[in-house]
Amino acid sequence: ASSVVAKLQSRIRAVETATQHVATHPSVYYELDKTLYTVGHGSFMDSLITMAGGANVAGSIQNPYPQLSSEKLLTANPSFIILGDAAYGISAAQVAARPGWSIITAIKLHHIYPFNDDLASRPGPRIVDGLEKLAHILHPEAFH
Repeated sequence: ASSVVAKLQSRIRAVETATQHVATHPSVYYELDKTLYTVGHGSFMDSLITMAGGANVAGSIQNPYPQLSSEKLLTANPSFIILGDAAYGISAAQVAARPGWSIITAIKLHHIYPFNDDLASRPGPRIVDGLEKLAHILHPEAFH
């Protein structure tokens, strides 16, 4: 067990080192479902977004799983949209086609990414896999 923990901690440090000096911390909307449930302060995913060099648009909400209004999301104008609901049939094309969402930076830049929610929704070693995947999405330049 000690060996496994040490390897996981090493992988976490590698991500933190890679993202430590990134020029920007892009805003991230993590979608749990199409009714705009997301992750707020105190959730695993909120921590992963921060560790991966991002800024969670709902990170200041003191509820780990809040529901945003469309207006709040449009005002937040995330640079990235991460689809934790991709396994349930939600696609980047569907998100981009939502009424009014064409003004969101993530839509304009095609920064909409499916994400395996199993990597971030339960405590355990696979959270490190989720951290690495998210960091590569947000800061691919940090891993060359």
